[in-house]
Amino acid sequence: MCGDNHSGFFYTKKWLEGEIIDADVLCNYIDSEDYVDVAEFANKEKDAQKQYAWYSVLDAFSYTTYQAYKKEKRKFVPQVVELIDDETLRILGENAIESGYFKIESLNNIKSYLLENYSLNESWKTDKYIKRDRLPLA
Repeated sequence: MCGDNHSGFFYTKKWLEGEIIDADVLCNYIDSEDYVDVAEFANKEKDAQKQYAWYSVLDAFSYTTYQAYKKEKRKFVPQVVELIDDETLRILGENAIESGYFKIESLNNIKSYLLENYSLNESWKTDKYIKRDRLPLA
């Protein structure tokens, strides 16, 4: 399990803007003791398109949370984020496309940018972390 329960979107946005937000706080939105987390919302959604959208959000939270743990230079991360890697971005894109709520071109731009600048495979060795103002959001 991970930290306390707060507004996940708010804290993820703040972390991406460079504020110091504990990775455990972000992780709580992936896996929480009270089952009020993105994974639960996704699993409980009956509409397939909305479920794919929730899974896109889950992938985005997971990727960002892994970056947060990396930035904190944690030796060990919670099990729920251990398997997060660059493949998560591909899965995020597939889920987003299936949902029908996102433009493919925008997704590809963001994915390419993240892989070129913040690849988890490469950036683990560096001090490069995702910053919201650098994302190619249209």
